[in-house]
Amino acid sequence: MESPARQIRVNGQIVAHIDVRHTLVDGVPCGVWQVAIEDPVLGWITIDDNGNLWDNDLPKFVLEIMNPNGGWQRWSVSQLLELLASTGVID
Repeated sequence: MESPARQIRVNGQIVAHIDVRHTLVDGVPCGVWQVAIEDPVLGWITIDDNGNLWDNDLPKFVLEIMNPNGGWQRWSVSQLLELLASTGVID
């Protein structure tokens, strides 16, 4: 059975393209997955769970996934990675 398609939005904007890739350290993949989204103006942006912000007033990424039954639900990047792994999109 095929899993239902889901829409993703970040900060209220629907994201047409995401890229799951390994974190690079000095240009070498280090094994940790990260999610990047394609912004039509800025290009590719890596998003995270906002855990390392030094100031709580800085803007944060708000990642939401459309439920199969409708309605947006807030998710963390790690939850999105778990969903992608569980469906075989990444391994």
